Amino acid sequence: MKNLFSAVKLIVLLASITYAQTAYYVDASQPDDNGNGLSWATAKKTIQAGVDISANGDVVNVAAGTYTLAGALVVDKSISLIGVDENTTIIDAGANGTYYGVLISASNTTFKNFTILPPFVAGAQGSSSGGGFSIHVSNTPSTVSNITISNVTVENGNRSGLDLNGIDNAVIDNVTSRNAAYGNGINLTGVHGATITNFTSGGNAWGGIAIYCSKPSQANRGSDNISIDGASCSITESNKIYSQNEFGFTNTNITVTGYDYMVGNKSKSDWIDYTWYQDNLSNAVTFARQLDSSSPGSYIKQISTGNFHVDNGMSIQAAIDAASSGNTVNVVAGTYTLTTNITIDKTLTLLGANANIDPRTSAGLRTAGNTDESIIDGAGSIATLLRISADNVTVNGFEFKNGTGDMIESTIAILNPTVSYNLIHQHTGDEGIQLRKTTNTLIEYNSV
Repeated sequence: MKNLFSAVKLIVLLASITYAQTAYYVDASQPDDNGNGLSWATAKKTIQAGVDISANGDVVNVAAGTYTLAGALVVDKSISLIGVDENTTIIDAGANGTYYGVLISASNTTFKNFTILPPFVAGAQGSSSGGGFSIHVSNTPSTVSNITISNVTVENGNRSGLDLNGIDNAVIDNVTSRNAAYGNGINLTGVHGATITNFTSGGNAWGGIAIYCSKPSQANRGSDNISIDGASCSITESNKIYSQNEFGFTNTNITVTGYDYMVGNKSKSDWIDYTWYQDNLSNAVTFARQLDSSSPGSYIKQISTGNFHVDNGMSIQAAIDAASSGNTVNVVAGTYTLTTNITIDKTLTLLGANANIDPRTSAGLRTAGNTDESIIDGAGSIATLLRISADNVTVNGFEFKNGTGDMIESTIAILNPTVSYNLIHQHTGDEGIQLRKTTNTLIEYNSV
């Protein structure tokens, strides 16, 4: 029993041991690296020398000055690397070409208070050969944990200013990353647990923040549990924040406060796995139209409500296809000229700009062709403009015109359809509304 108590006491003693933290110093004004680095008077001249002399848990303090690298600054120990001031403590990686500026490969590392002059290749920027990542944090296929990067500026480089791959738990605060000619402000690739606050971005060719999946040969996973405080960030690119699923992985649990809109477009195979986040409806519409100018089919979802927004000139069908059962699709005023009929194949509410406003002449509230109408136009070449093929569908507040057959129809047995407050006119074929095989049908306040 005495031996058992002794063993327990030894375990408790070992658990209570904390290793002494040593502070090292680096000063560009020193003549060389011959000092022991234990004071400003005996500081190392190069940051790499300060890192090399340190051990896990130590702090390396870096004085103001410009530190020109002869290769990547490799941080392969669990240390805190801290500049005196972000604006005056400068790491010049311009000669590193397509390699990294700073390479962090150890867990429990803090990097703060620096400006990075990015690696680049003159005359080749804007391509993969134009320069490397300014800060790359990774040790794939192994994961790296507990990384803090704060008070850092990277501008006018080629690749993304900050690139994390295969990281568990990252804190990124007060980072500025601008004008990457061939990248984003920040890449999060296969990152599990990241918090981004007070991020400033602009002029990056691909976007502000990108959330990616990591290749099977690297971290072999998607990103998860990403929290971005969009309200504290200033991201001026039109493509502000986006997620891309690939390699069979899916990015999950992404929260962007202050960004209530998601844009998607499945009209091109290489866009199917993208989700673009926008901070307000106006920016979401602008970005959706940018995508539509290349390949029409964008849709906008409001995250807080789960409902969809269709703006003038966008595809109503794309929003219906992207919606889930029970969602509402709101269609603003404008003319939506069809090339094929609209089909609603799930429980859905489709609302035009004049939902619940009486269109009948006796009410005197609406006039066909007015600019405040959501007009679905068959252009004289579409027979059925809208087909309902699901239960519990509501169509409310539209103007339908220029069809050559039944303007609104159902052809299969459905329950509880509601068609109300619609203007239906200028059809040259069959009925304005023909709902076949329906049960508990409500048709009210339409002008046909």
